[in-house]
Amino acid sequence: MRILIIAALVLLTIGLVIYFMGKSDYIIDERTLTFEENISVIHQPTGDYKLMFVEKGDYKIFAGESPEKIDWQKEVLELRNANEGVIENKKGAPRLFFGVIGVAERDSAVVSERRIPMQGASNFRDIGGIPTTDGRYTSWGKIYRSDRLGSLTDSDIDRFRGLDIQQVIDFRNDIEIRKAPDRLPDDFAGEYTQVPIVDKEGKAYNELRRRIFLGGERREKAKELFTTVMAEFSDSSATDFKPLFEKLLTTEDPLLYHCTGGKDRTGYATAMILSALGVDKETIINEYLMSNYYRYDKAMSSIEKMRYVGLDKETTANLFMVQKEYIEKVFEIVENDFGGIDKYLTIKFNLTPDKRAALREKYTYEKSAVMPDETEMISEKQD
Repeated sequence: MRILIIAALVLLTIGLVIYFMGKSDYIIDERTLTFEENISVIHQPTGDYKLMFVEKGDYKIFAGESPEKIDWQKEVLELRNANEGVIENKKGAPRLFFGVIGVAERDSAVVSERRIPMQGASNFRDIGGIPTTDGRYTSWGKIYRSDRLGSLTDSDIDRFRGLDIQQVIDFRNDIEIRKAPDRLPDDFAGEYTQVPIVDKEGKAYNELRRRIFLGGERREKAKELFTTVMAEFSDSSATDFKPLFEKLLTTEDPLLYHCTGGKDRTGYATAMILSALGVDKETIINEYLMSNYYRYDKAMSSIEKMRYVGLDKETTANLFMVQKEYIEKVFEIVENDFGGIDKYLTIKFNLTPDKRAALREKYTYEKSAVMPDETEMISEKQD
């Protein structure tokens, strides 16, 4: 089984994605938003922020350089019967977080951009602001996930520096790292740790790369292969991810983990982190599928390249896009083979109930902790 995983990682990391048109289940022919939120934020290339709401309404918006530093006494924008608005902000300014007060309780929240707009990384994301089953939210600005960092531009480096990330966990093997070493700020004083999943040296990876392009798995078999890969991530290779959880428990600094595409190894790790923090399975699956949304433009530019690698469109669709079946297989194994997520997290990552409680205390928050209390909110709405 580990050989199958290595073979799959070969295909995962050759840096190609596809756009496939047609009518089959595996086709992605448009940018699909799977994880819809009541309030969405886009950090535009100009530096300005665009806030979008599901419904038109009246909203008061406040800002700060962290959720704790939002100035609730000074509005930066007020919307009347609108579902979007732009907040001017100069390019290169520190990242902003927004406190939103709306008429409906669901439209009152602390938000920021989910995808960090890096020119050299298409899948760099903050996993904050996601609701948990106990009414809390995952913390903004604490845990980031990404694709490879080797192509970050100078402006990306400035933005990276502003996130104050002090822990970088790299899931790639030695060959991947030699081909595209992470580019971090020259003054990076944090800790970089390689945590290779399955195959550190990459020798088998290199050999199987040649074999796959000469024959390999095709079409539906490719989907079966990757479903098997995710199944193995959930079983024999799961403990390879254990150092990530140890870092989350011990560090006090913002942390980033990544692989090459930021979708499979990174996607599985994110699913387990969100599970440990108390996020429901449906939300986790939808967040996992957002890799296709954020990588869409990259996929478009790769269409022409696919004709030269000798792989048909159905195969490449199954290899280079995340599929719902992959992550569903993970949860199927968690339930059927381990008796549920709590037992699974304990067995695979030594996340005992006490440690899970510590993670939730550290990486989730109650809305009341970062927003004005109900009477203050009502007062603000009436003014």
